[in-house]
Amino acid sequence: MVIAIMLGGLFGLIFLGLPLAFAISFVSAGVLKFMADMPLWMFMQRFFAGLDTFVLVAIPFFLLTGNIMNHGNITDRLIKFAYVLVGHIKGGLSLVTVTGCMLFGGVSGSAVADVVGVGSVMIPSMIKKGYSPSFSVALTSTASTLGQIIPPSIIMIVYASTAGTSVGAMFLAGVIPGILIGGGLMVIGYLYALKNQMPKGTRPSLAEMGRATVDAALTLAAPLIIVGGVVSGIFTATESSVIAAIYCTILAVFVYKTISLKQMPQILLETAHMSALTLFCIGGASMFGWLMGYFEVTNMAIDILAGFSSNKYVYLLMVIALFTVLGTFMDAVPAIIIFVPVVAPIADTLGIHPVHLGLVVCVVLAFGLVTPPYGLCLLLGSSIAKIPAHETFRDLAVCLAVVTATITVIAVIPEIILFLPRLLMPKFM
Repeated sequence: MVIAIMLGGLFGLIFLGLPLAFAISFVSAGVLKFMADMPLWMFMQRFFAGLDTFVLVAIPFFLLTGNIMNHGNITDRLIKFAYVLVGHIKGGLSLVTVTGCMLFGGVSGSAVADVVGVGSVMIPSMIKKGYSPSFSVALTSTASTLGQIIPPSIIMIVYASTAGTSVGAMFLAGVIPGILIGGGLMVIGYLYALKNQMPKGTRPSLAEMGRATVDAALTLAAPLIIVGGVVSGIFTATESSVIAAIYCTILAVFVYKTISLKQMPQILLETAHMSALTLFCIGGASMFGWLMGYFEVTNMAIDILAGFSSNKYVYLLMVIALFTVLGTFMDAVPAIIIFVPVVAPIADTLGIHPVHLGLVVCVVLAFGLVTPPYGLCLLLGSSIAKIPAHETFRDLAVCLAVVTATITVIAVIPEIILFLPRLLMPKFM
């Protein structure tokens, strides 16, 4: 009865158009008051308890990093560097788009920042050069999800906090899936260019390659500092987010001089707004998850799921199906906080490593950023190209086939993603 009311109320309010954070909070407050017979001040207590985790401080700082990169035109330097790497190959613009998303994602940790930063430049450029608007949006939107997979990643930080595993190990495990998806999307861009006889770009001179490399060198150092510092144990994931924000601020304000100090209050205000939305979701989801535990809904769900299969691969298929559905209408953060405590205990009994489970969950939820009706990255990409989102579905299906294939590979062959963490962070594995 309780689970039907909680989940039915949540999904009902979402389908009525209420923002997810408010839907979770309203259902939690109602259940707390009328079914648990507890005072409403308990809601605020559990809400803030869900936010009282040091690792979550990383979220606003990584959002600030992405915001500074976009405002400071640091993204343009990464795109120019991507041009000299792959721009001269057949379908060069599509390859530049994917490479740019991979490079940007290695600093910002956010898919939304990725599609705004890279997409606002590359989608109009691709359309101008003869790429169809639908393919331009589909490719860029799918590539932007690499910001959630290639380290650092905000949703990996949330998963690590929820599941009690190592953030550094999660970061390292995301490297190879990110490369697989990025490489697959490049192949699609190349084949599209062959089919439609797209022109090649001009091969850059050594001088142009040198200038682009020098211009991007300081920016490219950021992911090395962030991930390298976490893996080596020099600083934590939270500290790395602060270092990333300070580093990019110094680049934009004092080195490149593309942002003035007068602009910083507005950038900080925008970041605070974005952070508030994310953290509000986390607080509400924490309260919702606590109520599920209070009414033993979590234990009931575990018993039901455990009864379906004792085979870990069948169970992983069930997890993939669950989070695929959740990702179509729910943000990754509340989906992780509410449902990972349900699926993780069974995975542990079946011998599925928490880092393996985490990567599967994070990649599937990244997939949800381009699948309707939620599809935030797809909606942003479509708005940049000024076309309806549904016009992209045919090309989007081809791009998402790469993501689906990668999810299948990492689910069946966990050694692919566990290799780097075991090599570089064995004490956490």
